[in-house]
Order: sequence, then C-alpha cells, then structure tokens
Amino acid sequence: MKILHITSAYEPAWHLGGVMRSVSQLCRGLVHQGHDVTVFTTDSGYDRRMPVPLNQQVDIAGVKVFYFKTDYSLAFFYSKALWKACLTAVKEFDLVHLASPYAFPDIAGAMAAKCANVPYVISTHGRLVIKYNPRKFFKKWLYHHLLRGADYARASAIHYTAELEREQSDPIGLLADSFIVPNGVDLTEFDHLPERSRARTEMGFRSEDLIVVYLGRIEPRKALDLLIRGFAKVAKACQPPVKLVVAGPDFGSLGSLQLLSKNLGISNQVLFPGYIPPEKRNLLLSAADLLALVSHPGENFGISALEGMLAGLPVLLSNNVGFSREVIPFGVGVEVSVEEDSIAQGLKQMLNDPAGLKDMGRVASEVARAKYGLDAVVKKMSRAYEDILTGSRSPELLWAAGTNRSRFS
Repeated sequence: MKILHITSAYEPAWHLGGVMRSVSQLCRGLVHQGHDVTVFTTDSGYDRRMPVPLNQQVDIAGVKVFYFKTDYSLAFFYSKALWKACLTAVKEFDLVHLASPYAFPDIAGAMAAKCANVPYVISTHGRLVIKYNPRKFFKKWLYHHLLRGADYARASAIHYTAELEREQSDPIGLLADSFIVPNGVDLTEFDHLPERSRARTEMGFRSEDLIVVYLGRIEPRKALDLLIRGFAKVAKACQPPVKLVVAGPDFGSLGSLQLLSKNLGISNQVLFPGYIPPEKRNLLLSAADLLALVSHPGENFGISALEGMLAGLPVLLSNNVGFSREVIPFGVGVEVSVEEDSIAQGLKQMLNDPAGLKDMGRVASEVARAKYGLDAVVKKMSRAYEDILTGSRSPELLWAAGTNRSRFS
C-alpha cells in the first residue's frame, strides 16, 4: 500500500516522548514489511525548531520524510507549506494516517483527505481522554463537537492502542468505527543491554542502592507529585537505600517537583537528571531495579514502561496506563491507583522483596517480547489498513462501531 502519515513532529524530536517514538517505529516497520510510506511533518519540536532540511524528501530508514516550516506558533504546529502539500499530494495515496489530534497537521490532513475522497485513520494517542481534569471537559467538548466533530465522524476509522483508551475516550462521542492495535518496539534495540555494574558506574549510582526510575515527559498528567509523595512514605526506612530517578524533559512541572522533594526531606534521594537521549536510555534502564509509571487518565499505552520491561525491569503501573490490564496479570509488576497511599504500598511491596523484583523482571521481558514486538504489531496495523480499504472487520483488531455518526453523514 501507499500510505501517507501526517504528524506534527517526527524524529529527531525524541524529547517529545512516546507518541513521537511510536509513530517513528510504526513508519519504519511498515517500510520493512514492503509498504511505500511517506511522512508529512513540521520542523517544530514544540519548544524549539529542529535542525532539519525543509521542503525536500529525506530518507529515514526507507521512510520518505518531508519537513515543512512551522509558521507562527510552534506549539500548534501550523504550517502553510504542509497545508499546500496535503492539498496537492493526498490524492496520490491509498490511505492517510493522522496522529496529532490537537495540532494543525491533523486538521489539514483530514480536510485534504475528505476533499480527495481518500480514506483516513486517526490515532488519538490518549488526547481524547478527559476524565483526570474535569476543567478541560468543556474545552475539549467544544473543540471536538464544533471544530473536529465532522473529521472524527467521517474518518474511516479511529485507532486506539488499548481497550482502556477507547473506554476513557467515550465521553467525547462523535467517533467513527474503531480498532485496537498496540504500540510496538523494535526488539533488536534491547538485544545487547549494558552490563549492570558498568551502567551504574556511568549513570553515577552506587552499587548498593535500589533504583526506581521514571522515564518520560515531566508534566502534570504523569502524576509525578503523587509518585514523589508515595516514595517519601517508604524511602527513609527502606533497606537497602533507595533512590527515585525522575528522568525526562521539563514540560512545566520540574520546579514544583524539586521543591516538593525538598519540603518532604528527600531531595537527596530524588534525582532529576533531565532529558535522557535514546543512546543513553538503555544505560539508565540497565542500572535500575524497577520502573514506575503512575499516570492520570490519558496515558493511552505506556511505551516507556514497555521499554523498561524489555530491559528486564518489573513495573509499577497505575490503573490508567493503557496496557496495564494486558500485562499485570502475567506477574510483571504491581498495579496501583493514582493515590499516594496506594503508590506507597505498591513501592513497599516491591522494594521489600529484591529477589521477587528479579523474578518479575524476567517475566516482564518475556511478556514484552511475546506481545509487543514491532513486526507483529505492524502486521496488525497493515491488516487494519486492509480492512478499511476492503470493508472487512478482522476479529483480532477488536473493531467497535462508532457513535452519533448520523449528525455528519
């Protein structure tokens, strides 16, 4: 198939987190399986311009990538050049895949696809989930019902990465038929992990410490304040000594979290190393004992937790992490609610059993490799594309009928 992916940002904007990474992995995997894949994106890294060539094809692992200049707001990813390219080129493709619900490229792509009568898929990446912040409900309701309702209703399909994401997105309504394909990871990235003692030395950790790691954007949705408060309830009494590493780029919460750690008297046990580039990710994961991801609703999948599992780490997951209900029953870690007492209890349970941590870590690696290898996931996405083009509904994709389509039909 000839597929056009339209996304607000693309590699090398790795600091934007899991969505950026999952889109890149998917496009690379589709090319590997024989599809002709083009990406239209911008030069925006949200808070900076990326040093990329503009308005020309760039080959990235076989993916034909076109970067277009962002005009006005980097955060909205508005690009006149991208808009013109969509209008001109969309008709050349079998299918369009959109991945940025709250950014201009999604709007441009949907409008161009409708005009050219080309099928289009929307990946929501958790952006339609609104339950954790009721104040945002009205804004999101207006945005989708007044501005984007027709785009979502007329889409050929909505892609979710987990059943939990689909359930939590229900209040938005006005959606097309939907299917589920999880995120996948290239397993070869985890075939040769750094040796643990070397990783600890390079990361500056003591050999005797237990290390709890969070890896991702530092923002309110990740509930890092509650993670730190829960950690504070077990940290001082834990033996061997334990440290919490909160690693990732700051998206507005770093200062308050540093102050919180100081006020709780654990600033010497909570480390903020900043953004960890891809080439150092496995060092951090190999040096750790467990990975924590205790997000509010909106964590549509949890790719950083998946990467931790592939590195042999057990996971502490909130019941809002999209794939938690698919992996926790296998014994890969502990599930908690987004409350400091529940988080504290989960940490205590895991940290007080170092031998159990190692056992869970081995299981975590096996489960991650069995369920979320990139090749298997890409085959599912290819099947979803085929279903859309042929009108089929493959059972393994867990298709569900949309709601309230008649208003825009």
